[in-house]
Amino acid sequence: MKTKLLSLFAAALLVLAGCSSSGTPAPDASDAAAKDVSGMIFAVLPHAVITYDGYQHYIDTAQESGVLSARASIAYATLIEQDIRAMGQAPSREAFAAEVAPYLEAASKDESYQSIETVLIRDYGMTHEEALSAFTEGFWLQYLMPLLQDAFIAQGAAGNQDAQTLFTEYVTDLTQNRVNVLEGGDDAVILDGEAVALTDSQKLYVKYSGVYSRLEAMDTIVTGVAARTELKRIGREPDLSSIADEKAANIEALENIPEAAAQYDYIFSRLGIGKEAYYAEMDNILELQHYYYELSTYCDEQYEQLIQQFLADAQDPEKQADAELPPATADDYFYGELDRLAGDPVFLNTNPNAL
Repeated sequence: MKTKLLSLFAAALLVLAGCSSSGTPAPDASDAAAKDVSGMIFAVLPHAVITYDGYQHYIDTAQESGVLSARASIAYATLIEQDIRAMGQAPSREAFAAEVAPYLEAASKDESYQSIETVLIRDYGMTHEEALSAFTEGFWLQYLMPLLQDAFIAQGAAGNQDAQTLFTEYVTDLTQNRVNVLEGGDDAVILDGEAVALTDSQKLYVKYSGVYSRLEAMDTIVTGVAARTELKRIGREPDLSSIADEKAANIEALENIPEAAAQYDYIFSRLGIGKEAYYAEMDNILELQHYYYELSTYCDEQYEQLIQQFLADAQDPEKQADAELPPATADDYFYGELDRLAGDPVFLNTNPNAL
């Protein structure tokens, strides 16, 4: 039962709430509007240098999407905490700290987290303690979910009602009627029609989430460029004939799903750009995706050759001792090749508005 309830809530989170109007004005676009950074380098690879040209709006939009996602998480957590207390559950920051401690310990040794923290400190003015606080805040909703599930299971048992039905009704009401993340500005969320100010740790989490999404977008571009560079070197080109159709399908989906359309309209207004500017960059991103998947196909072929060569060497007494074990799986080989091609990319100018 708990698994079903959690899956239901996770599905609801895929669509951010906020399409209803509470009368609060939208934030001024100048709050987050990005300046033109044409020609500015954002990543340095062993065999390529990448500038913002053709990718700026994609990267900026990813960051704003991360901000929206964090504000939605905060809004849901705030209302869920309030509701489960009324239902007899007792969330505790002390219990939460104990539960999240292993994640913090792992993060302190994780290269990916350390890379994000380095950018937050270097380019966004955070301290180590603030970055850790932001990271921690991101787990609060996750901590609350089992308590919410327990509350609805208990409520269903007490009233001889189906817990999943009660939970479905609750999630629908929460996401469609009680939360509005497209209003409230950078420092508040709209809950039950009222603006609720974010705490300091919540503001840090919003910034963290935005930067994390920005770096994810940059990393997507880096892997695509690395794949393209290698495939061009060996004279292997992907089939790019479907890009126009894929772009049209993406645009149609974005414009015909009301929740998505509202979110992107909000983001574009925040950034001070039009849809056309964002759409124009889809070709570049889709092209990189094609190179990425073409490299994956190529690596699958190379992996099969490695396997065959290993099996052949294993049958040859003179080569048995020198036979080199191939990677465990084709995926291992592919991601190993990506790491080799991208090297340890250096991200620069991740916060161009601060320059």
